[in-house]
Amino acid sequence: MPDAPLANDSIKEMNMQTTTETTSNHDAHRGGTASQRPGISLDLPRLRRDLRELVARSLELKATLRRPWQAPMAELQSELTEVRRLTTERLVLLAWTRGKLHIRSIPQVGRVPGTDDLYVQVPGTYSTRLVRFTPESYRDLIAGALAPSYALDPVEPSHDG
Repeated sequence: MPDAPLANDSIKEMNMQTTTETTSNHDAHRGGTASQRPGISLDLPRLRRDLRELVARSLELKATLRRPWQAPMAELQSELTEVRRLTTERLVLLAWTRGKLHIRSIPQVGRVPGTDDLYVQVPGTYSTRLVRFTPESYRDLIAGALAPSYALDPVEPSHDG
């Protein structure tokens, strides 16, 4: 888990610097060992390995939950919800390395009814943040908090103020 998340402004700045990401970069990322995003190099093999492990765990839990229940399953249901959240966070980060968006419409989990507001659990913390949902704001929040935990080089947190 990250020691200190990047400020959202740092992620926005990195995104603005990378406006010419091309298909050739996308292909390089697939087998590469690090992302090509300015300002931060990510350990993509570790990110992909973590994703494979989360998907495997999700499939195990789903298989168990599909069988007739012999005991209370609330704990397994909660674990599946957590595994799915962790998977989504890492997919958001992987899409960010390619200059893409993984989430384009407002998620139902955490949504404030009748608004575009969304409660988002900040990766690596126990805190929840209320944000006005846009695909970019969601990506910036998730990538900004999760990227340092996959950084090849230590990332210095920015200090505002």
